[in-house]
This record gives sequence, C-alpha cells and structure tokens, in this order.
Amino acid sequence: MIRKFSYGCTTRGYPAKMAIGAMIKQRQNPSGRQDIFNYLLTATSPTTGTPFPDRELFGEAIVMFVAGSDTTSTALLTILWHLLAHKEAYDKLASEVRSRSADTHVVPSQTEIGVANMAMHRNSKYFERPNDFIPERWIGDGQSAVKDKSAFSPFSKGPRACLGRTMAYMEMSLALAAMFLEMDMEFADPDFEARHGYTATDSFVLVRPKVRILVKSRC
Repeated sequence: MIRKFSYGCTTRGYPAKMAIGAMIKQRQNPSGRQDIFNYLLTATSPTTGTPFPDRELFGEAIVMFVAGSDTTSTALLTILWHLLAHKEAYDKLASEVRSRSADTHVVPSQTEIGVANMAMHRNSKYFERPNDFIPERWIGDGQSAVKDKSAFSPFSKGPRACLGRTMAYMEMSLALAAMFLEMDMEFADPDFEARHGYTATDSFVLVRPKVRILVKSRC
C-alpha cells in the first residue's frame, strides 16, 4: 500500500512538501506524541526489512491529508452551496438547529455508561405496541411503528459497534429463506406457546429457551 501511493507526491505544491517534510523530521525524533504517522515511521519493508524512505512516507502523508480533510471540506462546501441556493431548505435546517436547547446535564469525564436494550426495545416511547410481534415494522410502510430508529441497537452503536453485524444479518436472512423454501414447521407441542411463551435468560450471552419444532420436508 505504501509503495502504491509514493509516486503522486511530486504533484503537490512546495508549501505542502515543506510542511510534511518538517513533520517527518519531527516524528523521527521521539517526543512522546503518538499517532498513525508514528506507525508509518517505525514500519519496515516486508521484502528488505528496512524503514521506508522519506519519499514514500511523503506519499502516505499526502493520502492521509487529502482523505482526512480535502474530502470533508469539499462535502461541506457542496452542502452549504445547495442550502444557500434553496432558501426553504436553509430556513428549515436553521430552525431545527436553533430550536434545540443545550442539554444542561453534564456527564463527568471517564464515566462508564450502559444502556439496557431489553428495556429500551420495549419502550412505547420509541416503538408502537413494543411487545407485539410485528415484523412489518422493519420494512416498507410498517416502519411507521418505529418512532425512533436510533433506539434499536442490538449490535450497539458508534465506532465500537459489532463488526460482524452485516454478516449476521446475511446469515440469518439466508438461513430463514432456505428453511422456508424447503420445509414446513410447527410446534411439536401444539400448546407450547400458550403454556410457556418465549423466555430467554439474560447472561453473558442470551441463553436460548428449549423449543421442540416439528419439521416436514416440502420436497
């Protein structure tokens, strides 16, 4: 990857070269500050085992500067242009932002915060009839049954959300589609639902209930 971007560095202006060159020299003299560039400086070539030359470090720095700032500033400028060109959208956004009052509750630094998904997912403030099985609430017109999509977080939220969530959705979709294509299913005990309902035990992971299902091949 480092070698791939090393040859575009000569297209940048002299001030950029000076700034990045100074940064490289500064980081080569340890000061206690650690960031992504420190890892590039200590990296070695997988073929020769030697550190990468300044020319290749410069190429990587250009990529990081462009990807980390140029794209964002261009997007912001584009957004502002269209908002200024469409007064109705501008006024609507300004009204929404300015009507929000600042939250005066301050959470101290280093505070650990947890959210009880079981309680939140069954809160009528966020979901219509939260205890009813309404699969349509997640698709098509039925989504009106979800008052606040941000309240649904089975995989957590933010940069530390589950990395495998996309694969999990794919696995479950494929498994269910294959099962319903090939099989007919029903409770082995016709009265099971009325007597037991669906209860799972909250532990380090969710402990599944024991459910006996009668499966018949459709082939």
